[in-house]
Amino acid sequence: MARFRQLTITQSIQKIADGDTSVTAVDFTGQATYQMKPEEKTKALCDALKSNTCVTTLKLKDCGIGNEAAATIGQMLAVNKSITELDLSANSALKDEGAIAIAQGLATNESLIQLDLTGMPNLGRSVKVLEAFIEMYKTNLTLKKVIWRLDHPLANILAKLVTRNNSIDRRRSQGKEYEDLLPEDLRESYRASLTGSAPPAAAAAAEPPAPVPVPEPEPVVDPSPPVAPEPEPAPEPEPEPVPEQEPEAEVEAAPEPEAEA
Repeated sequence: MARFRQLTITQSIQKIADGDTSVTAVDFTGQATYQMKPEEKTKALCDALKSNTCVTTLKLKDCGIGNEAAATIGQMLAVNKSITELDLSANSALKDEGAIAIAQGLATNESLIQLDLTGMPNLGRSVKVLEAFIEMYKTNLTLKKVIWRLDHPLANILAKLVTRNNSIDRRRSQGKEYEDLLPEDLRESYRASLTGSAPPAAAAAAEPPAPVPVPEPEPVVDPSPPVAPEPEPAPEPEPEPVPEQEPEAEVEAAPEPEAEA
């Protein structure tokens, strides 16, 4: 297990960012350089850990971590997929706000198994902190151990949730089903994973959209004004018939009577 006592914090973080496969554990416990600038060092460290898949153990005991640095750790935990053990004990500046941010990050975490929060007794008495961890367990099925001093009735609920995750892990290792242990909201997706089908919401999203009908092209209209047809020539008027003149009647003159002698 690689350790960094011989390296500076900056050098150690660089190795993590480079994805050095020999680096599987990081221990900055009580280092004065870290305590002097905890927010700055925590941000650099968490930026490197977000995409790192080699580090499995992270120890930040007594590093001066407060709420701001704890929020940064919570954001890292939401996406990290390799860290299984996290030690944040003896950071007296870590108050309710920081612990709640860590719980929110763990809601989507699928790798962390053990979390150490000892040395901060106020966290175990805070209703807000305990409720945040109870809410976290609605979606987190892997966190099996939280080390802290609890002094509140809600501790019984948290103890049952920790036991549930241990039972789930045991059944998984034995290849047994565990639907009855799951929160109601997670059972449908669990059944879908067994059958290899997507849950209804995911299946609906996966269906390709219906094809959009292509409208038929409209006939092209000639923008030029229509040409009026040439008028047909008017028919020539027929000549009116000339009435036939009746032939004049020939009148014979009556012979004059001869004079008598």
